[in-house]
Amino acid sequence: MRWWPHDVGTWSLYIGIAALLLAFPLGIASNLMAPKVQNWWALRSIASLKKRIEKLEKRLAEVEATPLYSNFEWVAMRGIARIGWLVLSTEELFLIIVIAVLGSLTTDAAVGIPRSMVLILLLGYGGLMFKHTMARQMFHEAVIEGTERGRAEMRATIAKLKEQLAEKEPAPRAFQ
Repeated sequence: MRWWPHDVGTWSLYIGIAALLLAFPLGIASNLMAPKVQNWWALRSIASLKKRIEKLEKRLAEVEATPLYSNFEWVAMRGIARIGWLVLSTEELFLIIVIAVLGSLTTDAAVGIPRSMVLILLLGYGGLMFKHTMARQMFHEAVIEGTERGRAEMRATIAKLKEQLAEKEPAPRAFQ
């Protein structure tokens, strides 16, 4: 196969371009899908579903203990979240450009960048992406939970999970 690359520099370039193209959509998808994936994972057993419901009820009680955001506070929190997103995205872009440049230099005999350094940077990039995903989720939750709509959505999620728990639990039988 002639089109299949055989050197690390070309692979690092392709991986760098793919990371640049996929970083933004995957960041959005992770924020939107995290609670849904957690709820889906909790459905695998009755015990885990009960733990998830307890966790959400505890979080709802904590959130309802704080007052709702005023319009100004909501706009300010949203602005802080957007600035945080911009800073995190800039860090990711800078690091992936550095990785792509170093990856292309691994094939240049005059520079001699070791491949292990590029792999370590790629692992660091993965860790950075994980940290940024957690920070984005935290900002997203803070903005949503300070509004009545966000709290109503949390109550609806708890009610839905309780319905699913009722369906999963066996019905009590007479004369057992």
